[in-house]
Amino acid sequence: MAEDPNTEESEQRPLLGGYKCGISLLFMTLVTVTSVSSDAISKQLVKDQPVFFLALLRGITMTSLILPVIIYNPDLFKSTVGEWRLLSLRGTASSCSVIARVGALFFTPLGDVTAVTSVIPILTALWSACVLLESIVCAEIVLALLSACGICLIAEPSAFVILNGTSVDYSMLFGVGLAVSSTLFGSLGYVLNRKLSHRDVTIHPIVQVFYYGVISIIINSIGFAVNCAYTRSFRLPRAAEWGLLLLVGGLSLLKQLFLTHVLKTERTVYVSTLIYSSSVMLSYVIGYVIFHDSPSIVTLVGASLCVLSTICFIISRRND
Repeated sequence: MAEDPNTEESEQRPLLGGYKCGISLLFMTLVTVTSVSSDAISKQLVKDQPVFFLALLRGITMTSLILPVIIYNPDLFKSTVGEWRLLSLRGTASSCSVIARVGALFFTPLGDVTAVTSVIPILTALWSACVLLESIVCAEIVLALLSACGICLIAEPSAFVILNGTSVDYSMLFGVGLAVSSTLFGSLGYVLNRKLSHRDVTIHPIVQVFYYGVISIIINSIGFAVNCAYTRSFRLPRAAEWGLLLLVGGLSLLKQLFLTHVLKTERTVYVSTLIYSSSVMLSYVIGYVIFHDSPSIVTLVGASLCVLSTICFIISRRND
C-alpha cells in the first residue's frame, strides 16, 4: 500500500535536507557511539560471563535508572493502557535482538557483527511491508539478496572453506547466524516502534524503554536460570567487571532514549541506514585497535556489500 502524501509521515522533511538536520545527525551520532561502545564492552565481558547474565544486568541497570522518573511521574503510563500489547511485543523483539547480538559477539569479531546488522534498513522495509502494509518494489528485494550475499562473504571461513578442502569453522558460522537473528528481531523492533508513533496517543520514550527493560529482565532471568541449571558453573563478576556492566546498562539506556527520540522526528529508513552504516567503520576500527581483529579481504568485501546495499536502498527511497 503506497503512502498517502497527505499523511503526517509524508509531511516530515527528508533527513538530509530537513531544518532539524543538525540535531538529528547529533542524536544519530550519539546512538552510533553508545551502541558500538556497549558492544565492545560486552564482547570483553562475554568471555567470562553467560550471555543471559550480561543481558539481564543490562535490563536491570536500564530499568533502575529510569524507575525514579516513573515513580515521580506515574501519569506517563495513563496513555499506554490500550497499547500494552504492542509495547510488550516491541520489548520482546528488542530483548531477543540484544541476546542474539551479545551471543554473536562471543563467536564473531565486533566489526563482522556490526556489518551483518547494517542490513537492518532493508529488513525493516520487508517487515514494514508485512506489518505496516507499506509498498516494496522488486529493486529492494534485489538489494535484500545482495545484502544476503554480503553476509555469506562475511562468514567465508565457514561458508566457502569447504571449497579448499579444509575444516569448517562452525563457531564463526553460528556467530553469524546469531547476528542475523539479532538483525531480524532488531528490524522488527524498529517497525513496531514506528507503529507506536502512528497511534493517536503519545507514548513517552521513557515508558517504551521501561517496558523493554522489564521484559528483558523477565526473559533473561529465565534464560540465566536455565543456563545455571545446565552448566552448573557461574562466578560473580569482579569489582572492575561490575563497573563495566553498569556502564553497559547506562550506555544502552542512552542509546534507547536517543534512538526513540530521533525516530519520532525522522523516517525509520533514514535513521537505521545512517546509524548502522556509520557503525560498521567504527566497529572495525575498535575491533582492530582493542581486540586485534584483522578481517580478510573477502570479509571486507562482504561488509562493503552490506553497506552499499543499504546506501542504494536509501537512494531508492529518497522521494518517499
